[in-house]
Amino acid sequence: MRAAKAFITVVVLAVGLPAAAVIICHDYTHWRALGSDPTPPIPGKPPEATGNGMSAQGLRDALQAKGYKPFDITTTARDNPAETQRHLRPGDVIILGNSHSGYVADAKGRIDHWLQISGQSGRYRVAADLEKEELKGTPGHGGLFKAQTLKEFLEAPSRPNPSEHVVIWRRVK
Repeated sequence: MRAAKAFITVVVLAVGLPAAAVIICHDYTHWRALGSDPTPPIPGKPPEATGNGMSAQGLRDALQAKGYKPFDITTTARDNPAETQRHLRPGDVIILGNSHSGYVADAKGRIDHWLQISGQSGRYRVAADLEKEELKGTPGHGGLFKAQTLKEFLEAPSRPNPSEHVVIWRRVK
């Protein structure tokens, strides 16, 4: 009886948990930093019914609620990205103005981030599927970019804006 009860619990949990999904870069960054889906599916509706994805302000609000604090590094990041990258820590989040965000993935300060794939704007994707070969990032096309330098990240958006603020969000204890 205990085994049957445990089996039923596992099945209910496995079927009942929605997969994290990504529509835009801020969704991906939220998923990586906070481990949850900022735009979960609406029961009985197609995935696209969730909207257009998380805004930069929504990401900032979610990070702040979890103990992250912002540090504006615009000047140093633009003037000397290699030196600035040395100070990034795993788990940091970088937000460029309102247009783009990424997640610092390792102790070398390398950044993972998602750019919408050209011609597929607004498509709802399961986060775990982003690792598939066909979704790996290619310049000018989009996709999942892994282990990029700060310089590469700053140049990644289709229309980089040098006047945008570069802000690091770091969890502070």
